[in-house]
Amino acid sequence: MNITKRQLRRIIKEEKVRFLKEQETSDHNHVDSREHQWPSADGALSEAASELVDGWHDMEVKAWSAGDPSMNQGGELSDAESKALWENQVELAAKDLEKALEERMRAASIEVMQEFTDDLMDGQFS
Repeated sequence: MNITKRQLRRIIKEEKVRFLKEQETSDHNHVDSREHQWPSADGALSEAASELVDGWHDMEVKAWSAGDPSMNQGGELSDAESKALWENQVELAAKDLEKALEERMRAASIEVMQEFTDDLMDGQFS
């Protein structure tokens, strides 16, 4: 059975999420200092980021074009070399994109929770 690097990373990430959920369930007294006392959806955010990146990755791989000089170093590479280089660049970018998406979605969710807590404390929901 052959699996791609992307599939292997996804399997590892899913197992990590499962492990962390099990650990969280078994250790209710542990508070992660990153949580700032806000509820966490790290597993869900990680899954959402992974799903978005998978779609982006596939779109970018399909965007390769033999006639595009930016993808074949001005015509210096063969089509096969150019396509392999492009796919490698997309793979590297996808890894960084997934991490950035997770971090930004987490930061945005904390910001929105803070906003709603402030509104709640100001009586805006009475």
